[in-house]
Amino acid sequence: MANRVTGSVVKIGLLENGQVADRNKNGVIGTSRDANGDGSISGSELLAWGQDECVLAEIILLPGKEGTFVPGAV
Repeated sequence: MANRVTGSVVKIGLLENGQVADRNKNGVIGTSRDANGDGSISGSELLAWGQDECVLAEIILLPGKEGTFVPGAV
């Protein structure tokens, strides 16, 4: 996923293919899900930035600020 405003690209892994990072090491992959089956992930179904373990990397493309970062890490 790309973001033109902030000059970044976000790499998102597919849970079903095991493309995830169990960053909190609890053995359970935390990810945003459509829990109520309405076809939309919204409200309490949406995890905060850095908590969704299917979001693998944020790549910053702005000149002088380039880099790859773990979402939620400072």
